[in-house]
Amino acid sequence: MIAGKGILIGKVIRADLHSAQVRLVSDSLSRVEATLLNQDQTIGVVEGGFGISLQMKFVPRSEIIRVNQHIITSGRERLIPRGLLLGTVTTVENEAYQGFQRVTLSPSVDLAKLSYVSVILSE
Repeated sequence: MIAGKGILIGKVIRADLHSAQVRLVSDSLSRVEATLLNQDQTIGVVEGGFGISLQMKFVPRSEIIRVNQHIITSGRERLIPRGLLLGTVTTVENEAYQGFQRVTLSPSVDLAKLSYVSVILSE
């Protein structure tokens, strides 16, 4: 599901004839393959479950990541096209004892105030 001009807000996890159940990107069970819009187009997984924030995991420590960079869908996940906006980097933790960096991002929309959304249908 998308809001505005291409902002991913969730995935339909079950659909019936007249309704659908959606898992928002902020849900603790949500996982979305993502790309950081930096020079290397860093790939990772954006997860929910962190209050109003999201986290991008599995980002190698060697990648250069800056606050305010955008994170989009990677296009590597079935039925989710590349380029849907997920959020903006708010903090980066790159600890020497960790295998990966921890990137926190702010969703591009206030998920509590959604009025209209669109659904991408597969053929």
